[in-house]
Amino acid sequence: MDFDLENAHLGRGLVRKWAFRIVLLVSAITCFLGPVVAALDRHALSNGVPATIERAGKFAAAPASWTEHEGKPRAVFDVKVRPAGQEAFNTSLFLAREAVERLMKGETVEIVYVKDNPRRHLLKGEPLPPFGWGWILGGFVFLALFILAMKLQ
Repeated sequence: MDFDLENAHLGRGLVRKWAFRIVLLVSAITCFLGPVVAALDRHALSNGVPATIERAGKFAAAPASWTEHEGKPRAVFDVKVRPAGQEAFNTSLFLAREAVERLMKGETVEIVYVKDNPRRHLLKGEPLPPFGWGWILGGFVFLALFILAMKLQ
């Protein structure tokens, strides 16, 4: 098998042209899918089920360890969820320290949760998840680069 040194550069490079275009297109699609998921999440939470939560039982222990999430210490805590007009049920929620401390004192906390997924919830007063405008902007950049790469073909 002979190797043609003069034409070795043709069609070969760091990345093949078609692979580069595919990567640009997949990157654009991925950037656009993130905000779609965020919008669906916002919709589900804005139309969620209002409920109150309380300590699952008087012997439920305080969390032993805390995780830093969005600038706040949070932990998994067992609670009893009481939706308005529905039967109460027990579950574990990832709650902020302030909410856990209130629950440990015997108080109740108001939440809104997604109908089919009580673990996806917001405490009353928390903002809805962001849309992800940066991802949309990144998607347009990758899409523009993909179109440019196709025109330069």
